Amino acid sequence: MNDILQTVSQELGKSVPNLLGAFAILLGGVIVALIAKWLTQTLLSKTDLDNRIAGWIAGTNSASAIANIEKWIASVVFWLIMLFVLVGFLQALQLRAVSEPLNDLLKQIFVFIP
Repeated sequence: MNDILQTVSQELGKSVPNLLGAFAILLGGVIVALIAKWLTQTLLSKTDLDNRIAGWIAGTNSASAIANIEKWIASVVFWLIMLFVLVGFLQALQLRAVSEPLNDLLKQIFVFIP
């Protein structure tokens, strides 16, 4: 019984730093993604670019369409960053079977971005 407890405590001792590192990556990534979302939305609200995009997509220059475009673009920025964070989180946990398909998805997404 003592050997089992010693083995379990050794294995937990090995995995706790990985868990802490993974959660630090996740927490830091969420904070960075939220800041990037806020910055994107703030910058788009101060420029005329979002108005042009909203007018081009919706065919109008209504204020509600403009606000929706700002939120939509900021959300896309947030989720792209979160995909990178999720891959880093899963790799820190050494879950390669889950992180590799997400990494391939990111590669396919960024092939189309100039």
